[in-house]
Amino acid sequence: MGSSLFAGCNNDDPVTPDAQPEIVFAKESLDVPAEGGPFQIEYTIENPVANATLSAKCNDSWITDIDTKTSGVISFNVTKNETAEKREAIIEVSYADIQPAPSFKVKQTFPNAQPEIVFAKESLDVPAEGGPFQIEYTIENPVANATLSAKCNDSWITDIDTKTAGVISFNVTKNETAEKREAIIEVSYADIQPAPSFTAKQAARPEEAFTITISDITTKTFRTTVRPGDQEMYYLLNIIPSRAAADFKTDDELYQYDIDFYTDMDATGSGWQSWAQEYLEQGTIADRLIENMEPDTEYLVYAYGVDPITIERLTPISKKTLTTLAPQTIDTKFDIQIVSTEGLNIDVLVKANDYDGHFVAKIYGSVDAADTDATVLEKISESWIDNVQIYGWMGYTAEMILSQYTFQQSREIQETLEPNSKYYIYAFAVDDEALRCSDIVFIPITTNDTSIQH
Repeated sequence: MGSSLFAGCNNDDPVTPDAQPEIVFAKESLDVPAEGGPFQIEYTIENPVANATLSAKCNDSWITDIDTKTSGVISFNVTKNETAEKREAIIEVSYADIQPAPSFKVKQTFPNAQPEIVFAKESLDVPAEGGPFQIEYTIENPVANATLSAKCNDSWITDIDTKTAGVISFNVTKNETAEKREAIIEVSYADIQPAPSFTAKQAARPEEAFTITISDITTKTFRTTVRPGDQEMYYLLNIIPSRAAADFKTDDELYQYDIDFYTDMDATGSGWQSWAQEYLEQGTIADRLIENMEPDTEYLVYAYGVDPITIERLTPISKKTLTTLAPQTIDTKFDIQIVSTEGLNIDVLVKANDYDGHFVAKIYGSVDAADTDATVLEKISESWIDNVQIYGWMGYTAEMILSQYTFQQSREIQETLEPNSKYYIYAFAVDDEALRCSDIVFIPITTNDTSIQH
């Protein structure tokens, strides 16, 4: 039986004048079975000395035929262990008068020795936020061709991986509770009983610096209450669509997102901190009305304490998510009639059938070559949502938007189109909040150099 340990050897690294040579073994020790056989271990030489030679020796007679002729490899033979005890030998290396002499151990088991899994730790402490973790182990008295596997009955331990020899990797999900918890990960190897195991101990969720509550959610608004644990602390409260933070794994990434936002706002060059200071909060925010949100959209509400001068983040970020309501949809039919075309001029009449509410009717021209009907309809819908939001920021009420930008019963559209382009004539109903509440009815048309095709 043979075994090989792999490590690269590079004698071309630059050497500083005072650097001392060093022998680095692939492993500190090598476990070998009772039957013995040929083995080898690889090494590298850091800061090699010109013309220096390497040799090795062992004072134990059961280590024989030590060979250092191959650069980067020490080969040797281990005789069969016919005793009832495991044994260890030290192989010392001589190179350029390094003191103390570099060495590695050879550990040989005895016949019929039972295998044993030795973990680097009996337990592993992990933080509340979870994440990927691993624990190292060694196998004493290994069994030929035996494989190792691991399992855990607790669902918050996932993705257990034993493919890398000597390492068990796994993932720990975030602890959202106020209680610490423990899970036992059991290992299966060569029918060892009882099964070897180690414990993963996860901390409880830390006490939030801010308590955030959400209420009165509508299609475009909601109310939030924010209670800081420290009523004297200055803090920032921000609200963004959750999709904007979907790839963020840490509080630092979300904090950097805010810094980037304030930096973009800083057109005067006064510094992003001065812009952030305009949004500082202190004390409890009670039932604040948040307006001009997108319908049917998940939002992230978050707060964190800051230094009022430097805006350095002082606390973990407290977060809360909510989803605004989707508008109630209605089944509305629109009759889109192309009354006439002359050259690139078009006259369109849009009528609402059996519907006396408000609707939007336009000709959409921002069509790309790769667009499909579906992508164009998505652009039309998003454009209206954006417009309603912008009007809201400008102080428009829903009634003002409806009166100025929507129609009832019918609308006539007369436009001159661009040549060699694609357009969509479309219509959809809107509710009392000026939100789209029906499917989009459309007719695609195209133009060439001089006329309109439909």
